[in-house]
Amino acid sequence: MTETTQVTQADREAAADYGAFRLFSGLASEGIREGRADNNDLVQAFARHRTQVLAGHRALVEADLDWLAVAKIAGEHGIRYRTNKALVQFLNAVAALKETDKP
Repeated sequence: MTETTQVTQADREAAADYGAFRLFSGLASEGIREGRADNNDLVQAFARHRTQVLAGHRALVEADLDWLAVAKIAGEHGIRYRTNKALVQFLNAVAALKETDKP
């Protein structure tokens, strides 16, 4: 049996939206949104995906990359920041993650 993953409201919303679109009625989606189906396979799949993505982001941040170089490479591949201020905000947000978002 698979261990359950702690579910956030964002997981519930994503599962409910997907389920309402693809799988089941609005009534079932409402129950998911209200937290009455946190052990549901679909809700758990969204929760596991979120935790795996966050773990990957943490590993990337902790890799001690030169984020200015990363931003420049991103620019070479078409990712643009509207202003230098936006680039500085991005780099500051990454630095803040490195300092505060440890597992």
